[in-house]
Amino acid sequence: MLIHFKASVLAFLVLFGLCLQAAPAALAADATDRMLHKIVIDNTITYSGHEFYRHFVHYLMLETGNVYFDQVTLKEYRSRRSGNSIHIEFAQKTVYHTTVYAGNRALAAKAKRAAKIVSAKISKAPLNALFSQAGDLANDEL
Repeated sequence: MLIHFKASVLAFLVLFGLCLQAAPAALAADATDRMLHKIVIDNTITYSGHEFYRHFVHYLMLETGNVYFDQVTLKEYRSRRSGNSIHIEFAQKTVYHTTVYAGNRALAAKAKRAAKIVSAKISKAPLNALFSQAGDLANDEL
């Protein structure tokens, strides 16, 4: 009886040790998965576009908190007449559009305003998906 008790305690300690060794790896994998769900793709081409991207990502991470997203893209288009046009897309739809100029001092403020608007649209996206039209329903059946 005593030998059986020692063996079960030893088996418990071995299993507990294995669980402790596996826990950091699982936590690291979970943290990596969470980081992969907050990717913002940078398709800007100028210095002012890169600076807007840098400020935008910083403010977006502060605004969204625990909301996960993986389909945000910043695209910059050059213009000869006015400044460069920046389109922010979520799920392949433009959700925000602004124009940045070279040497613009209010770039951080524009990025902060854009982050607030985009984070609101990101957080409403799951709810909008629930209310969107299903394939088997007609427009008047919703």
